[in-house]
Amino acid sequence: MKAGRLAVVHEPGPDGDVIVLHDDARRLPIMGVAEIPATFGGLALFNVANALAAVAMAYAAGITPPAIRAALGGFTSSFEQNPGRLNMLDAGGVRIIVDYAHNPAGVAALCALVAGLRPRHRRAIGMLSCPGDRRDEDLRAIGATGAAAFDEIVVRERPETRGRPEGELMRLIAEGALAAGFPAARLHRVAEEQDALEHCLALSRPGDLVVLTPSDLEAAWARVQRHVPARETAEA
Repeated sequence: MKAGRLAVVHEPGPDGDVIVLHDDARRLPIMGVAEIPATFGGLALFNVANALAAVAMAYAAGITPPAIRAALGGFTSSFEQNPGRLNMLDAGGVRIIVDYAHNPAGVAALCALVAGLRPRHRRAIGMLSCPGDRRDEDLRAIGATGAAAFDEIVVRERPETRGRPEGELMRLIAEGALAAGFPAARLHRVAEEQDALEHCLALSRPGDLVVLTPSDLEAAWARVQRHVPARETAEA
């Protein structure tokens, strides 16, 4: 790094990855990536990237490293602090994530996190949708991305069809998933958002991971807080 320059770097360390600030010749470790609650132990790489940017901006504005460390350590992805951005809730053994991933990049980042969490869960169940004014290829890409992440997919289209004919948005997302090899028997089309959310929750059992991508965030969060998961029957 050239003298006089400032950089914030995600570096490996002996006890895990670390965010380090380089100010000219000084190397200033800020904190371990896993110590930042919003990164979910470092699995949410998009929030690691957000933390790097936040450190750079705060330090350039004159905020001290201890104050930066305290702020990052105190910020979570709770619904109260950051609604619709990776809000997580455990309900009777079902882990539920609510996130307004509304484009291919957002869905890809969310599914990368699902891949990291997947070994801890029995199944992953995902709601997929996107505003209807995205390109056809974007909608198919969302389906293909979800196909690699989930064991069950529920595709919805309302309330954000944005001029598309009824059923088209769901069809395009489903086409992407099926073309990627996702089993048709585990692909569910439920047009209305609330009905799709209920379908995801009804499919879930303790040990599952449920990922919801709603438009009405407040209604979705209120509903998942009331969720009581069904139990496996003796025949299951």
